Amino acid sequence: MVNLEIRNLVALLFIIALFAGTIVLQVYLSRREGRWPGLVLPILSFVIALTAALAVGVANSYTGTGKLTVTEVNSDGTVTTQTTPVEPGEDEHGIGEALIRGVIVFLTANIPTVIYTAIYFGEREKFRRREQMKKMNIQDLE
Repeated sequence: MVNLEIRNLVALLFIIALFAGTIVLQVYLSRREGRWPGLVLPILSFVIALTAALAVGVANSYTGTGKLTVTEVNSDGTVTTQTTPVEPGEDEHGIGEALIRGVIVFLTANIPTVIYTAIYFGEREKFRRREQMKKMNIQDLE
């Protein structure tokens, strides 16, 4: 039990460090002179969110038959396997519910996109102001 909690904590810290690293990368790319490097991460994040939302829609529309096999390892080390037949329509959801789930996944997965885009526009505004200040200083020297 404790070992599982430590693994979860390590995984969470790794995900947080990875996200922090992408934020640092986004700040660096947004400060570049060209426009496009700063748009790479927001576009990539948007495509990943769109793919996740479509995957939820596809997963909810599957109505195949088959068997569901669940394997468990008990605390005493014994392994138990349970197989259950799955019939079509048993866990079927309507198109409305699939659409709602897809929209929720899309909005949730786009949180990094919003963060990356906000960083991009904030850094581009600072870049634009610095360029204007340089032009004003050059004009003052003439």
